[in-house]
Amino acid sequence: MKFAAVCIAFAIFATLPAAGIGTAYAEDMGHPTSRSDVEDRCNELQRQYEAVASEHKADAQAEIAGKLHEAGVSACQNNEIETGIQYLTQALREIGIQPAD
Repeated sequence: MKFAAVCIAFAIFATLPAAGIGTAYAEDMGHPTSRSDVEDRCNELQRQYEAVASEHKADAQAEIAGKLHEAGVSACQNNEIETGIQYLTQALREIGIQPAD
């Protein structure tokens, strides 16, 4: 009886710190925590690029940035959101814009 009680108590206490640390870590790092958050990030980066793209058409990297933007939009629409975010982030950086957090 004591052995079973000790095992149950250990199982309960062993999972509590891990759950707390994992949740706090994800929030502290600013990583998206849900599918909706990731999709919102993709849309936010698309809007940011579209808002500044016309100002940077003469930049040397504008053509590369445009292709990265197109690839990012396509990836986001094809449900490859993580890839889309990477492309869109790189597109902004190519024209010297820091992606919004």
